[in-house]
Amino acid sequence: MPNELAHAISLRDKLNAALPYASADDKRIVLSLLAWEPPYTVKQEWLINKLWTRYGARGFEQAQKASDSDTEARDLSISDLIDEKLVPPKGLEAIQEASPTDDNKPLEHTAFSTLVRMMKTRQHDGTVPGIYITGPAGSGKTFGTREAAQCNSLDFYFNGAVSMPHELVGFVDGNGRYHSTPFRQAYENGGAYLFDEVDASDNAALLALNAALANGHGTFPDSPVAVKRHADFVCICTANTWGLGGTADYVGRARLDAAFLNRFPFKIDWQYDERLERHIAKNDSWCDKVLRARASAKANGLKVIISPRDTYAGAALIANGFSMREAAECTYLANLTPDQRRQIGEA
Repeated sequence: MPNELAHAISLRDKLNAALPYASADDKRIVLSLLAWEPPYTVKQEWLINKLWTRYGARGFEQAQKASDSDTEARDLSISDLIDEKLVPPKGLEAIQEASPTDDNKPLEHTAFSTLVRMMKTRQHDGTVPGIYITGPAGSGKTFGTREAAQCNSLDFYFNGAVSMPHELVGFVDGNGRYHSTPFRQAYENGGAYLFDEVDASDNAALLALNAALANGHGTFPDSPVAVKRHADFVCICTANTWGLGGTADYVGRARLDAAFLNRFPFKIDWQYDERLERHIAKNDSWCDKVLRARASAKANGLKVIISPRDTYAGAALIANGFSMREAAECTYLANLTPDQRRQIGEA
């Protein structure tokens, strides 16, 4: 589905397109959202786009090819759904009264809605300012950015740390063929571009972006004229630091050039969300153990990282028959010294 089409379809149109193809359980959700009086919340928009991706886009494409009779057979009305017991028997009144609650909205990171709203925010020149997200390893920055792009109906482009300018702007090989990059694709065609682990990059490489981010035009080796920035280009950097140099935990991080950092006036501090971590792991006893170890490590000033990645990996091990002690030994305890184990109560 082309990105332009996704932009052109309203949220309610997406719901209507998804309705005939949704599963029985998801039809209830679609109908509940249709009964909701706009504007939708960020969480509701996220859910609508999920439903559109799952059912609506497929249904829209199929509808273009379907015959009138086939389309009519699939076009279920609300009364049809009531007859099929896919919605409460009270009918339309029950649907209209059923508005999404915190219990049935998707759980999201505490900073997610901020990111989604930032990606919609345009300044005086019509562009979205650069967004810089910092947070500890395993906090979900990359995944959250990808989901926020989908929520905003933006194509997602990604690269990790770079050491040379051509990794960002591309290069022309000996045969005259241009090799493009995620940055170039997003810059010229629109989309959310994520520069992950930016604080592990070389400053000389980053300077290649400065003019493109500040002036609305970027230079690329295959084009004799500057390429105009697409109106829907959104540039996001994620890092473990604020770009001010290495820390005790992230010793290999670079001190980033001030001019580059200045291109990112929107900033988000993306910390661990323990409520979301517990929800994903689906093992409260194991989560309690990991969170206690993390808190103890912090209280004792230990320079170790016990991240949600340990939580999720350990939960998977336990689900596959490992004991809780075995899961701990295979995850967050594996690289701790005996003294560090004692300090977090895991001797």
